Amino acid sequence: MLWLWVTLSAVFINALGKIIHRYILKDEDAIGYAFIWSFLSAVFYIPLLAIEPLRLPTTQLEWMGFFLAVALWLIINIVGFYSIKHTEITLRTPLNTIKIVLILLLGAVFLHEEITTWKVFGTLLVFAGAFVITWKKGALGHLTEYGVKLTLLTSLLTACVAIVDKFNMNNGISPAFYGMMMYLVPSLFLGIMTRSRIAGFKKLWENKAPFVILAALCYTGMYYLHMVAYTLGDVTNVYPVLQLTTLVTVILGYVLLKEKTEIKQRIVGAILMIMGAVLIALGA
Repeated sequence: MLWLWVTLSAVFINALGKIIHRYILKDEDAIGYAFIWSFLSAVFYIPLLAIEPLRLPTTQLEWMGFFLAVALWLIINIVGFYSIKHTEITLRTPLNTIKIVLILLLGAVFLHEEITTWKVFGTLLVFAGAFVITWKKGALGHLTEYGVKLTLLTSLLTACVAIVDKFNMNNGISPAFYGMMMYLVPSLFLGIMTRSRIAGFKKLWENKAPFVILAALCYTGMYYLHMVAYTLGDVTNVYPVLQLTTLVTVILGYVLLKEKTEIKQRIVGAILMIMGAVLIALGA
């Protein structure tokens, strides 16, 4: 059960990081923030390299998996931060839980992980929660919104990268080295994109530098614990438990960010999706 305690630690750090992301991106440039956040997160990984043996990819297949993860994380950084900018956190976070279903299916196909009756019922609850959350003056009304579309695309990409991450951890790559590179390499490309956004980047750093640093620290810790959890348990165990972040984030979004639109509806949807995640974990 060590995987469970590691995963729960990641849950609470993740919720705090999500709130900070939304607070910053409500007013700041998404690309500039993605660059500095990714770069600082990579820097904060450096001390973690000293606490475990270094093991790099060795075979061609391992390097292919490594670079596929880098490419996916680069795209997720761009699409994901724009989805945060254009979607309230109390809507985005529960809806993003739909990726559990995608991970369940991809894990069964590519990692040969078992699909059980518990997982099927859990999946139905996740879909029910998504239906409740996206209901707005008619069935699935929120799906017409730009931010919601980006959120769903982010969910698909994140589900894919979760499978690739698990594949890479199964190959024995060092979690600290792997996590650092998943932040560092995308930050180099994002830095090139930031060159044309210098004014927005300076404004971001002058106004919210402490929050940027805190967000980077949160996600450094969260992603490292995430990768360690993958070395201890199946992706279909770990990922559903991580979705407990959803309810914590919705509550913090209500309290700290004052996001009160349809809050009761969103809490009900979040609870349904969390119940689904728990059933999926029980069936793993």
